[in-house]
Amino acid sequence: GPQTFRSAWQEKMLSPNDNRFPGYGTTMTIGTPGNYVANGFDFYDLTGPSVKTYVPATNTYVGIANSANDMSSNRGYFTFVRGNRSSTTFTSPVTSTVLRTAGPLIQGTRSGVLVGTLFSSVANPYASPIDMRKIDKTGAQEFFYLWNPNMSGGFGLGAFQTYLRNISTGEYTTVPDLEPTSQDNIIQSGQAFFVAGFMTTGAGMVNIKERDKVFQSNMVFRTQGMSEILKVNLGIVANNNVTTLDGIHVDFADDWSNDVDRFDARKMTNLNENVASFRDTKLLAVERRKTVAETDTIFVNMTGLRITPNYKWSIIMGNMDSAGRSAFLIDSYLNTRTPLALDDTTEYKFAVQNIAGTYNPRRFMIVFKQLPPPPPPAPVLITSISASRNYDNSIAVDWKVENEANVQGYTIERSADGNSFNGIITKDPGGNNGGGANYAVNDLSPLASDNFYRVRALLQNGQIVYSQIVKVNQLQYEPSISLFPNPVKNKTMHIKFVSQPKGTYSIVLNNKLGQLMHQSTAAVTNTITSVDIRLSTYVTAGIYQLQIISPSGEITRQQVIID
Repeated sequence: GPQTFRSAWQEKMLSPNDNRFPGYGTTMTIGTPGNYVANGFDFYDLTGPSVKTYVPATNTYVGIANSANDMSSNRGYFTFVRGNRSSTTFTSPVTSTVLRTAGPLIQGTRSGVLVGTLFSSVANPYASPIDMRKIDKTGAQEFFYLWNPNMSGGFGLGAFQTYLRNISTGEYTTVPDLEPTSQDNIIQSGQAFFVAGFMTTGAGMVNIKERDKVFQSNMVFRTQGMSEILKVNLGIVANNNVTTLDGIHVDFADDWSNDVDRFDARKMTNLNENVASFRDTKLLAVERRKTVAETDTIFVNMTGLRITPNYKWSIIMGNMDSAGRSAFLIDSYLNTRTPLALDDTTEYKFAVQNIAGTYNPRRFMIVFKQLPPPPPPAPVLITSISASRNYDNSIAVDWKVENEANVQGYTIERSADGNSFNGIITKDPGGNNGGGANYAVNDLSPLASDNFYRVRALLQNGQIVYSQIVKVNQLQYEPSISLFPNPVKNKTMHIKFVSQPKGTYSIVLNNKLGQLMHQSTAAVTNTITSVDIRLSTYVTAGIYQLQIISPSGEITRQQVIID
């Protein structure tokens, strides 16, 4: 007879939760208590069924009605595997399992799977991996969608990744892209995927043939770079590690359209965190747009967020550093504007609280600005500029010029945000003879935050020429509160605060009997703040207990020896 869920994944069970073949199969549940035994399920779980199918018409999942149903289908099943059949409760130990089926191998061309304007699931019917690059997709987009159980999405169970095809190479890459990722062009045996038809023309067809088989099994993904790209990944920080939850991918080129069309991939919804770009009432996982014009905006849409202070955006740009272009992340809740690196990664931490504005789906947007083409070349050309931190934490700024003539002087300008610059160092021209020259200066007192630099050349005729902007990231210090020396000399305690919250701290010194010997306050205003505490003459030599209380009430305790 036909292969059923009961004969395959429930290992021909005779009664609920029986475990006739240890190490094989899995328990199957239904979402309602009524008739779960009669319908062949092991137990019921009010959180929902464990085996579901996707319904395109409603964009929802429904559980299978009976485990005695025929499981052969050209569609996929969304299955929650608790472990093998010894895992019967939510608190059961984690176990590995083997899900197996029996019967004749499927060979030859399979009947086509009809694809509508919404998502449709397609199963790999063969006992062999297949190559998505070979599959015939008539009237279907070049994107496909896979559930990656290794992503820490909703409840730690995984999330969808969108696979987009590089038009020039034909290779598939993932959104969000993870390092390492789990597959690229290959769909494994027993795996299903989602596809979608064109948004406007309707139905398409996916046909899987013998020629699509490959002899390759992958457990990791890999990614491949593309030109003029923007990637926006949402992560969560735990124990100094960042786990990617979801993300979007945007390509920019003159050949693309700013209208939503078949080259844009719609968003497949995850269980918890979802990130999409919002355009023309559509939520997109992959967006392809024309090259950045004078102004351009990517509206980031986020839903399903948790209450946590530990979210982080990783905004990755490649080959976006066109002359005159700048980009900023706008946080509408905090009313901030953060400059973005145009050929690197910019990270931005943010918190979600039980305040509507913090989880507003449209809280963030990325705004590009493209200045008009520059005027004809000036007499002097600043051909390059670089900035790097020296061993003593000062910053070296170097630049090169060509066609140096009629230059009155150079000014090195610095900024904390990449927008507002102030002159900090001047330099006289070295040649002014129409040739080239190299210059170098040191910023001996850089900002504690990020440092942005540019060179301003003032010509004799009043014309001003600017270099490009370069950035040196702020120094990272490990947070600490320390007392030195210990034992204390000359009745003076030196206390150093490093990377501590700004505010007023209470300094309390007690003797071994708990009696108060000294109390004062210290103001922490910088990344590194040093404070000298002078003790009274009646504080005699001995052992004391020092308490330093932060503005939020956290207490740092340290034993102090006073000579």
